[in-house]
Amino acid sequence: MNWTDLFNFFIGFSCVLMIFASLRNTGLKSLWFWQSLGLLTLCIFNYFNPQPLLLEVTVGIWGLFFLIPSLGFGRVQRQVASGQYRKARSTALFLSRLHPGDGWP
Repeated sequence: MNWTDLFNFFIGFSCVLMIFASLRNTGLKSLWFWQSLGLLTLCIFNYFNPQPLLLEVTVGIWGLFFLIPSLGFGRVQRQVASGQYRKARSTALFLSRLHPGDGWP
């Protein structure tokens, strides 16, 4: 298994999980559903027609809209737990710009 297949599998798996979670919570009106479906489509297309640029775009979009908010949400929780409310608010405001608009499923 090469790196392209590994990235496609990992990103595709996380998108499938997000699709199920968003369908369970908000249904087809969820922007997370459509974003995850779009990324899953890119992963499938890249699996059957591998192109380095498409993989880089897919990993970039996934990192920007999935990985950074996930890691940032943990940071917000730690800041709130330690009483740093202003820092937590500013971090949450920054992360809210990376969310597609309807919150986490």
